[in-house]
Amino acid sequence: KRLERLCGELLSRLPADRAYLHRNEHFEYLVQGLSRLPGGYASLDASRPWILFWILHSLELLGAFKRGPLRDQDADRISNFLNRCQSDSGGFGG
Repeated sequence: KRLERLCGELLSRLPADRAYLHRNEHFEYLVQGLSRLPGGYASLDASRPWILFWILHSLELLGAFKRGPLRDQDADRISNFLNRCQSDSGGFGG
């Protein structure tokens, strides 16, 4: 709650045009991350399923799936990737 309050106070001091969420830019960055993550993410290879979760969750929060579902090729690629990450015992790893 404290962090939420502090963020609210900070945002309330900004002019309205500075507190604008650039949805299209975020959307493009996230969609790009479905195909290829920037080089700085290389050290997080084992966290790729977790990163994928957060990309998809962020797209959902932006309302991306209201525009339409994932393209079949993207959905297939995501499903295939997660299948490769799942161990025989059921857990996931990068």
